[in-house]
Amino acid sequence: MMKSRHHCKKPKPYLIITNISKRQNIRNLIQIGASFGVTTIFVVGQKSFNFEVNNDLDNGKKSSSDMPTAIVDGVRRGKMKIIRFEKLEECVAHIKSLPCCETDDVQEHQKMIQDVG
Repeated sequence: MMKSRHHCKKPKPYLIITNISKRQNIRNLIQIGASFGVTTIFVVGQKSFNFEVNNDLDNGKKSSSDMPTAIVDGVRRGKMKIIRFEKLEECVAHIKSLPCCETDDVQEHQKMIQDVG
């Protein structure tokens, strides 16, 4: 039996949104991602969609965000992150630099990265 080099608690799912033009499709992708446990969404381009989650609602003003209402609170509380990129290549490079899973030991993860590099 082959022994694993590291112990993953569970893989980290990510969602990349790129080249989607309709607001409702973007909103649907975000909601579907959240339902599958995605906590980080990478957005490439998409300048017309307002991903900002401000606190206007706390001041009695209507929010100008295009984000799904059910997701806004999670983003505000830091349960979900939206990270934006201009180009897909930048997004891919960033994702490759991230750990693929939550490991039991941070030092073990760092060694894993050194072994790959």
